[in-house]
Amino acid sequence: IRGFAAWGTENKLALHCATGLPVDFFATKAERWFTALVIRTGGKQNNTNICAAARRRGWKLNPYGSGFTRIDGTDHHAVTSEEDLYRFVGLQCPPPTDRP
Repeated sequence: IRGFAAWGTENKLALHCATGLPVDFFATKAERWFTALVIRTGGKQNNTNICAAARRRGWKLNPYGSGFTRIDGTDHHAVTSEEDLYRFVGLQCPPPTDRP
């Protein structure tokens, strides 16, 4: 949100002093790296596509977690790479520059 700054443990929104442009900083743990990488570098539509594909298979993506959880909470799948995340939901893994 323009003009707003927040400083939390994992997400930080700062304002560049010279330009006033917002800058997002994200921190994560090693086991959550690939989920964070895909979510934070993919566009909104890319993230929506991943979530929709997961739901069709009975899973939900945990954007601050290590992967996917069954919708009923009975199981968990930790992702080990960007490719694993896409493969798990049945999608091709596009290069970051081609993610909508």
